[in-house]
Amino acid sequence: MKRWSVVQEMKINGITLASIFQIGDNTSIKPVSKAMAVQRQIASFNENEGNFADFPLFKREIPIPDAYEDVHMSVDNSGCDSIQVRYIRILAISSSSVVQVGSNCQIESETRIKHFRQFVK
Repeated sequence: MKRWSVVQEMKINGITLASIFQIGDNTSIKPVSKAMAVQRQIASFNENEGNFADFPLFKREIPIPDAYEDVHMSVDNSGCDSIQVRYIRILAISSSSVVQVGSNCQIESETRIKHFRQFVK
């Protein structure tokens, strides 16, 4: 049985970097965010910087854990045709995060961030 998702009020200060806020049902969500953050004492940038393929972090396969728990669940939605939320307050949603009011079958989020800090000695 499909249900309505009802949110009376929401306040979100910021959603960034491949993040999702969704009210309602979905089948699959796969947000992906790849970033390189460079902090330099003296700003200088070369044209050939920032290639993700140059760093093993961005090429490595992410292991997906096996779901080994046998879960028995009984749900009775009779007489209730909606998911109701009174108020949602979120400061920030960032880096492939998902906030959802509703049902979903599969969520696969991925974030890979490489930080560089270069200072003059």
